[in-house]
Amino acid sequence: MDTNKSNTKAKNFKKNKNKKHTKPIDKQPL
Repeated sequence: MDTNKSNTKAKNFKKNKNKKHTKPIDKQPL
């Protein structure tokens, strides 16, 4: 369970980082 939470957190962090760097391609599915 803890590992799952950590992975989700990391994924969300990556998503947020990508959002900042790729604003024009915001609608692109990951």
